[in-house]
Amino acid sequence: MKIAIPTVGKNISNHFGRCNKYTFYDVQQNKLVNNYEKISPKHAPSVIPKFLKEEGVDIVITSGIGQKALSLFNSFDIEVLTGVSGEVENIINNYIAGNLSTGESTCNHEESH
Repeated sequence: MKIAIPTVGKNISNHFGRCNKYTFYDVQQNKLVNNYEKISPKHAPSVIPKFLKEEGVDIVITSGIGQKALSLFNSFDIEVLTGVSGEVENIINNYIAGNLSTGESTCNHEESH
């Protein structure tokens, strides 16, 4: 399974489409087997969901995400976990341990954004 987390510095980005980079984690049998980072493509409609699909992502862990992007991820069969905050290393470790706290998306911008 491949997980993507929008990243700013060492922390999760407040909005998945406005991050500097994505941190990718390959997880097999509840163990981290690989991780790497890639610079985020320019924010534009549908670009980032397609980028993550091409990377083979199964799950996106984010703090906030707009409804349009969420719909695209759903159409690509990519699970989205929202309302997450903190350092990405802690986030992935909590996910693997089954202790990740999620909630409502923190994104509050308009749908047309």
